[in-house]
Amino acid sequence: MKLTEVYSSSGGFLKADDVTQPITGTIESAEMVTKDYGDGKGPKSQIVLSFVGKDKKLGLNFTNANKIAELVGSDDTDEWIGTTIKLFVEKVKVGNEMKPPIRIWPELPEQKQPAQPMTGHPDNEDIAW
Repeated sequence: MKLTEVYSSSGGFLKADDVTQPITGTIESAEMVTKDYGDGKGPKSQIVLSFVGKDKKLGLNFTNANKIAELVGSDDTDEWIGTTIKLFVEKVKVGNEMKPPIRIWPELPEQKQPAQPMTGHPDNEDIAW
């Protein structure tokens, strides 16, 4: 398996390259995934979100998981289901490099009922993710 197959924007996970402007989506599920990355640190657990009407998932880092918990008012991922969140890319300094991680918008967008699929800017509805 090639790294470009795993980490490209055509893979099963949402990447910063997929988020060319802020996008919103409704959380369909939150599952715990445990994987050993072969770094000698043993298995690591990560929350992975699925969105209504979208194939790509979002693996949450600690910062994003805490932001959703803060916005929803619960650290129980079962209570996140049905919540619409907004995603954006923010450049941050990691060591001596600037990296573009996906972040959770600091406020919840208007919550729609029933749950709505992930959408982008009207001019970029063709962004596949």
